Amino acid sequence: MRCTYTIGFQVDNSTESAPDGFVMETIPEVTAFTSQLTGPYRHLGNAWSAAIMRSRNGAFKQDRKVPPFEVYENEPHKVDENELVTTVHFPMK
Repeated sequence: MRCTYTIGFQVDNSTESAPDGFVMETIPEVTAFTSQLTGPYRHLGNAWSAAIMRSRNGAFKQDRKVPPFEVYENEPHKVDENELVTTVHFPMK
């Protein structure tokens, strides 16, 4: 009953190495089905569930070799929690 999370942030192309304790990786270019949530992070499971159900119903075929990932479109210290926008990307085959 364990879960592993990887948290990343974008760096510019001039960055040659990661700071101590960090690892540099690249998300491959993919076509993705997206599910977007506007509102508090505590409801993020709704965006995940909606996309997973769409995949199960045949709306898209998920590429299980590339894990889904979230993009936080704004920041909680800059907007009210009801205005937070999070996009969940499910890479497709």
